[in-house]
Amino acid sequence: MTRTISPRLEICLLSSRHGHIRFLSSLLPAKALITAALKSRALQVFLNSAPSFFEMGIFYHFIELFKAKERDGSYTHEMIILDMPATGHALALTGLPEILLRLIPGGPIAKLLREGQSYLNDPNLCAAWVVSLAEQLPISEALELLEGLNKTNVPVGGLVLNRLEPNPFSDAELKSLEDFPEVDTLLGARLFRNIQRMGVQIERLRQEVKVPIIGLKDCKDTNTNLFETLATELAAAESLG
Repeated sequence: MTRTISPRLEICLLSSRHGHIRFLSSLLPAKALITAALKSRALQVFLNSAPSFFEMGIFYHFIELFKAKERDGSYTHEMIILDMPATGHALALTGLPEILLRLIPGGPIAKLLREGQSYLNDPNLCAAWVVSLAEQLPISEALELLEGLNKTNVPVGGLVLNRLEPNPFSDAELKSLEDFPEVDTLLGARLFRNIQRMGVQIERLRQEVKVPIIGLKDCKDTNTNLFETLATELAAAESLG
């Protein structure tokens, strides 16, 4: 279920169905019967629509990847980067253990949830990085996500502002142009206004969050290797916080 895209880098699409099968297989010996039952359309609809069942499948698939080991006992994956869905679904996943443990305090499901909590809530093992654009609505959603992560006890590594416009202006130039009456008629006016708006949102973040904030420049060259470009940018990124 994984695909190698470069040396030492694989991608994998987390599957709720795969998680359901693997979890049930860890409890029941009849794997063929489990697979056949999960092919039932009615059961699939139930598992994907019933509260928390879909997230349970995703959760188990993730934990399985986290725990995977080689024959010599070493972990298969040195690092796992989980690309989370939109804010609401992401918080449904991170808050899953606490919610279900209130309903199911014992048994194999509770054991799995506590094991997942031990990974997700340990700052030595896990750090969430929130990615946003430096625009008003995305920043508002990022702040909502940061608050939700805090409530579900997920450690936050920091916040990444993506696709920042390159700033050719010095601070003095920006200041002098702020009150220039004809600035919107000049060449570069749109870039100037974009940089102003981004500056307002960056300052908003500085005031409201206490985690590191780093910025990534907009990559307009489609001929570059985006993985290498992003890795280089992240390594060289300066803190905006």
